[in-house]
Amino acid sequence: MRFSPLVWALPLLLVSCSAKDAVSLSVRLSPATVTVKNGVFGGAASGSFQVTFTLGPEASGPTTVTLENFSLETLSGQPLVPVLALDPATGPLLINKGDSKSLTFTFTDQQVDHDAACAGEVEIRGSVSDTLKGGTDPVVSDPITPDCG
Repeated sequence: MRFSPLVWALPLLLVSCSAKDAVSLSVRLSPATVTVKNGVFGGAASGSFQVTFTLGPEASGPTTVTLENFSLETLSGQPLVPVLALDPATGPLLINKGDSKSLTFTFTDQQVDHDAACAGEVEIRGSVSDTLKGGTDPVVSDPITPDCG
């Protein structure tokens, strides 16, 4: 009985497809908190979140990541705060293969429509550019229930 060379290659293809994280950058945004207060001049949103970058051990080399704009949005994608002013502001970050780095960001007193922000869950959306990939990837938090007390 003869087997096609393709039959022997199939297991190798399956293994290589499952190893994407071993050769690329993965980005995770968590945990995130949002507090919304009603003030004299309208609502104000404050909060924090952590971004974790992990570059797989089989990557072809290091990568430099740059955080693009981050926003606070409803789950349906309506912007509440189109551009969050983050602290600390950070420049490009070098990630070596096999390494993981985490950064924690805060935002304070960002003008927001209190009622819209407190109508349901929200999320933080942003993007990260990656020199190894040569492109930009979106990053989205898990749904957040704002503290509107």
